[in-house]
Parts: sequence; C-alpha cells; structure tokens
Amino acid sequence: MTKILQADFHQRIDEVVIVGVGGTGASVARSTARIIYDMQQRGLHTPRLTLVDGDKVEERNVGRQLFAPSDCGRFKSVVVAQRLSYTFGIAVQAVPEMFDVRRHTDYHGTLLIGAVDNHLARIEMSRFSGLILDMGNHRDSGQAILGNTGDRDVALHALKQSEKGDVIHHLPNAALTFPELLQGEAPAPKDEPGVSCAQLVAAGEQHLLINDMMAVAAAGYIHSLLNRLPITSWMTFVDIGMGFAMRPVQITPENILAYIGKN
Repeated sequence: MTKILQADFHQRIDEVVIVGVGGTGASVARSTARIIYDMQQRGLHTPRLTLVDGDKVEERNVGRQLFAPSDCGRFKSVVVAQRLSYTFGIAVQAVPEMFDVRRHTDYHGTLLIGAVDNHLARIEMSRFSGLILDMGNHRDSGQAILGNTGDRDVALHALKQSEKGDVIHHLPNAALTFPELLQGEAPAPKDEPGVSCAQLVAAGEQHLLINDMMAVAAAGYIHSLLNRLPITSWMTFVDIGMGFAMRPVQITPENILAYIGKN
C-alpha cells in the first residue's frame, strides 16, 4: 500500500511575498487577501502581504488581467495593493521593482510565491532557502509546486527520516523538481522565444482562463498553509484542454523519487 506523507515545514508564516502581479499573480493576490481577511475575522494570526513587480500596466493587460483602462502606465504591484487594501481593509505593501531575494524576503517567516514567466526571475527566487510556491503555465496547462529545499541531499534525507512516521519536513522545490525551469522557457508558438503570457493571450494562443485556474490551484496550498491544515500533495497539474482538470501529485516516496531520482 502506498504511503502518503503529510508535509510539516516547522514554520510560522509571518509574511507572504508574491513575485509577479500579472494574470496569475494578481488573482493569487486577491485570493490571499481574502484568506487573510477571513483569518483576521476569526481572530487568528495573520501574515503581512507584499506584492513585488517592476512592470507597469499596459493596454493589452486590460480585461485579460485584473486591470482597468485607467490603470495603464501605473505599476501593477501598486494598483493591486491599493485595490486589495481598500476592499478588505488590510495592509498590503507594494514593491514596484524587480525581485531581489536579499532585499525582499525574510528567510525565517516568509512564504515566497512566484507567478513569473521568465527564467531569470526564477533563478533569483531559487536563491531563497525557505518555503516557495511556484506557478508556471503556457497555453492551456501548468503546474503549482510547493517546496522548501533545492538541495537534493536534503530532500533525500527528509524522505529517509519520513520512514519513521507519516510526516516529512522538506520537499523539493520547483528548481529541484524541474531544473529546466531555470534554463529558460520552452520555445513559444512559431519559435518566438520570450513571448509573455499576456502576449500569448492577446494573440489567442493562450486560454483566457488558464491564469484563473492556476490561481485556484495555488490558493488551495496558501489556504492550507496559513490555516495549518494538512498538506498531502506538493504539486498540482492544471489542464484546461482536458476539461478544466486539476491533478494533485501526492507526497509519497515513489512520487518524490520519480522526480529527483534515487542516486
């Protein structure tokens, strides 16, 4: 019988940092703000929410992301932070600049969430040694990956230790699970490298709702983490082309080893 493990990261989350506030990131920020508001209403400990993005709203973002025509020319992080603050009455910090792991994270209490569409941002995120929730997608599919180590030896040791019970304390992050994410994205349609999600949507080559589906998958992990609920999967695959399907990958020795290998 397959042994399903439960993740326990031994970490109180004092801050949620979302990197990238575009199609997926803005939706994740909204879900996170709702979760924080709900926790606040129930008198629970609530983390700070910080949005990091140096991009400005462009006309092509309107309607396809959570922006209005009047937002054009303003920083995405500022627009979304203000909107969420006004709506939920919670403090949301905007950082209108490119992500820098040394300046934008607290290693001891941060949940780092990545909603970026380029490998350079992921490389910078991979330098963070804490808990990371990474999201990535292309036309009509994607994945959300939750992990707290990029060190294969640490992940294998944690797996060995889990043999004594049903809890695991370290899971492979996105950089360890899919190293190719740090090498650059797969070729875009028509061999046009570097095409962003917004450009794909505008060209009709990305499903309009893939970002929303990705945000739902990510929000499930965020809700469980902040409310200290059981987590028994470390990846969720999303595929709109297969009928709006979500497939979680359970935390089992077999599944982990299938991605990071035995030797």
